Amino acid sequence: MLENLVYPSEAMRNFNALLYLPHKEVLAPRVLLLAEKCLGWLAIESVLIMEDLEPATGFRAYLKSLGDNSEAIKNFLKELFLTLAKLHKANIYSRDTDKNLLIKNQNGKLDFFYFDFDQTFFWRRISFRRVAHTLKHFFDKPELNGKLTPQQLKEIIDLYLSELDKPHWKNKLLKSLLKFTQKG
Repeated sequence: MLENLVYPSEAMRNFNALLYLPHKEVLAPRVLLLAEKCLGWLAIESVLIMEDLEPATGFRAYLKSLGDNSEAIKNFLKELFLTLAKLHKANIYSRDTDKNLLIKNQNGKLDFFYFDFDQTFFWRRISFRRVAHTLKHFFDKPELNGKLTPQQLKEIIDLYLSELDKPHWKNKLLKSLLKFTQKG
């Protein structure tokens, strides 16, 4: 409640992000209802109801479904990271984006839906530190351990940074991520 003295409620921050993302070509669940109980201007209780995206798969479960097929993993990550770059260009960052992502396979076409933006503040700008931190969360998964070659990782990062308009971050970012291509 004290946080709401300075920032909008968690539900309102999510609501604002969910309405903003479609304008940035990023998929997110549709908002069905936002209700807040207020004491003056201060929200003391809030509820946000979004559309149900089931059947959908989380990031780690989808990776597991690809098995050891490094080419399928690379292609999946390329598609994913194109949408992630759009999310980042919209100044949306989260430490747990990999956990707040649902993947729907619509007749062979993958749709990536992002949700849970309670720690999102739109004045935060693209920074190398935020990007590196987010990408490490995606790559530091047992389901990926040793399944990508350094060349495949470079292809994914090249595509992501090109979409993000930050190609000059490539060498530094690859250096921090290459350890996730090693078998272990």
